[in-house]
Amino acid sequence: MLFQNNLTFIEPPETFRGTLILESDDGRIGDYTHWLPLLKTKKQKSKWYPFRYGVSACTAVVTNFNGTSGYTTRTQLQALVDAGWEMMNHGMNHVGSLSYELIGSAKAGDVNIEVFLDSMGTAYDYIIRSNTTQNTEIIRPLTVNGKNIILTSPLKNDYEEGSFIELTPENLNTDINGSLDTLISWGFDVKHFVAPFHHVGPVSLAKIAERHLTARTTSVGDTNPLPITNKFRMNGALAGTFNDEKIKSFIDKIYTEDSVAIFYGHGELYGKGSTLDKLVDYAIEKNVRILTRNEAYLLKMV
Repeated sequence: MLFQNNLTFIEPPETFRGTLILESDDGRIGDYTHWLPLLKTKKQKSKWYPFRYGVSACTAVVTNFNGTSGYTTRTQLQALVDAGWEMMNHGMNHVGSLSYELIGSAKAGDVNIEVFLDSMGTAYDYIIRSNTTQNTEIIRPLTVNGKNIILTSPLKNDYEEGSFIELTPENLNTDINGSLDTLISWGFDVKHFVAPFHHVGPVSLAKIAERHLTARTTSVGDTNPLPITNKFRMNGALAGTFNDEKIKSFIDKIYTEDSVAIFYGHGELYGKGSTLDKLVDYAIEKNVRILTRNEAYLLKMV
């Protein structure tokens, strides 16, 4: 253990086992104000990145949130990249992209509907389709309150319970690839995706796979054993589910399995003694390598 500039640098041997990826969703200001300064105090020297200062993470950016209250600016995102962080695509407006099922029936003239999951948004048009008739039409949410949706205009047709609602193909492409194009136009090299709410379906998974190398689309809180058979169904473990016991068991499992795990949060205001602080310290102590998603991909660990 070496000491330099009042910081503790731990230099483990090259015999790492397992890979930990740190990710923060939405591009919140805490990535810049708290995660970045904390991770800069860490050091994991290895042949993979011998000249990096500190441990790096990944920010999954919702492009239309960038620069608004509580979220990072483009200048702050660039500062993260300059520190070795990776930018990832998290969509343009943070909406789910699966097929939503209608709860109960809806009649022509209704403007209030209820859906099975609560990740629709007001930025896009959706298609509603009956499963038993030819009825279909374009709808637009005016307000979204969880599963309760108020439409901008009344339904033209009747729909039975279980009718499907999904983003129009044009709007699905806008949210996934439009966001990617925006991030690229800002000068970022973006290759990986994080699905908002982890709500995806076959159509959106295919769209994500067109221009991304991997995607986190589930959050059952476990590791990703190797080999990863579907790189677009990667699993993450939510920061808010961790305590000291889970930190230890999580890192121990990564090491024992020699697996890949994603720890993800939402720009929490982490500092010394926090969940992130303890997680990273224990990963370094156990010789679990800490990489960004693309570093893990390039090293064939994802």
